[in-house]
Amino acid sequence: MRRLREYAARDLLIGKPLKAAFKVGRNAVMREAYCARRAEGLDALLARIEGLRGGVLAITIAFEIPWLIAYLADRFERFSQDAVLVVCDNSRTPARRVEIEAICRSAGVPYLALPPNPARHIDRSHGNALNWAFRHVVRRVEPKVFAFLDHDLFPPGPFALAPLVERQPVYGLRLDGIGSWSLWAGYAVFDFEQVGDRPLDFYPDPDRELFTGGRNWEHVYRHLDDRALAFGQFHSHAFEDMLDRDGKPLRCGIIDRWMHLGGASRFPDKIAASAFFQQVLDARQPGG
Repeated sequence: MRRLREYAARDLLIGKPLKAAFKVGRNAVMREAYCARRAEGLDALLARIEGLRGGVLAITIAFEIPWLIAYLADRFERFSQDAVLVVCDNSRTPARRVEIEAICRSAGVPYLALPPNPARHIDRSHGNALNWAFRHVVRRVEPKVFAFLDHDLFPPGPFALAPLVERQPVYGLRLDGIGSWSLWAGYAVFDFEQVGDRPLDFYPDPDRELFTGGRNWEHVYRHLDDRALAFGQFHSHAFEDMLDRDGKPLRCGIIDRWMHLGGASRFPDKIAASAFFQQVLDARQPGG
């Protein structure tokens, strides 16, 4: 949240700092309670990926849509030049967890079912999952580089993550808030040696208008000179041949040429267009 000197007089009069402080406290209780939970299979996962110590670890948080994980696993198998993908499953539906685990087993991708997540707000749920994965997986493995990648973000062809943080501690898509900025939690790469011992918190910071990962403004980003950093480049792409219920073209994001479907697990129009998106991904050639 903002410091008192950052609030306008009107915000102070209507008690915005008190409301923000309450949310910070509530979220901290939720975060710590969730991160204290154990996940069956964690020890087996850590034993499987212990060779990633000093390597490059990419974690995606799965959520309810198995085909996304199938496509992402395939893309990693074909195109990753350094990173190993690990799937941490935050799905609420037991049947979906079974499907996603089967996909990972078939693809040879390390999989872990996260503890049941009590948060229902999408940003807090995602924040819980990321915080748990950071504390119990990333910190235990101690990779040279780690990344959090959205489950509906797909590389265009061969890629490497480690070079993105060779000359800076973090890299990703920058999102600006009130007097602050953060990296979007679906495309964020970190040098573990430079940030691994900090109390990272991937909860949102609504008081600063920052989404999932926004609390890391306090722990990481405000200490960096953003003028000296490179960030991911974003543009929006419209699919003129696939319309939503209002007759408008469905859109996706392109981040450093990675295709981000955006909301593919929660927006009804995009869920309904899954076959179309699979055709798009099948047709997209490496480097395109």
